[in-house]
Amino acid sequence: MVTGEHDVFLPPGRLATAGRKTFAVEPGVVSGAGHLLVEEHPEHLAGLPANPGRSAADTAVGQPTSDYIG
Repeated sequence: MVTGEHDVFLPPGRLATAGRKTFAVEPGVVSGAGHLLVEEHPEHLAGLPANPGRSAADTAVGQPTSDYIG
């Protein structure tokens, strides 16, 4: 689960609440991105299948990172 730092539809704090309740995970946050990660930062999404199940424990929601952790 990943969101953009500036996503107004699913902001990091809001997505984190849903992620914890539904999937017991913390979303990764892509710095400088909004809601359309596919168009804004496709390079981040391209690496997701290579890292399934990677932990987000070392990346707190609201602390943007340029690397996907989720």
